[in-house]
Amino acid sequence: MMQQYRAYLVGENGVFRSAEAFEALSDEKALAFARQFTRQGNVEVWQLGRKIGLLKQAGQFPISRPGSKNGICSLAIDQAERLTNGAACNHGPPASKDTGPAAR
Repeated sequence: MMQQYRAYLVGENGVFRSAEAFEALSDEKALAFARQFTRQGNVEVWQLGRKIGLLKQAGQFPISRPGSKNGICSLAIDQAERLTNGAACNHGPPASKDTGPAAR
């Protein structure tokens, strides 16, 4: 069943600059679709009031960390895995408990 999502382009000051509404079959497909917007900056992906993940701007290289899959784990991959699969790289603080875009 298709679900409603939004991709928010995040400005340097953390304020949303624009949004794109779209539908996807799953959180994973929503993250894949929203990746196209990372050419313009970091993108937060939301499904209603639930934050799916943060995708880093295209061109920002993943950071290699111990305990990560294949020795590479970017914040975007880490965040997406934590929120969608329950699996994460073995580093960093727990995922944000934002309550939605309105909380900004």
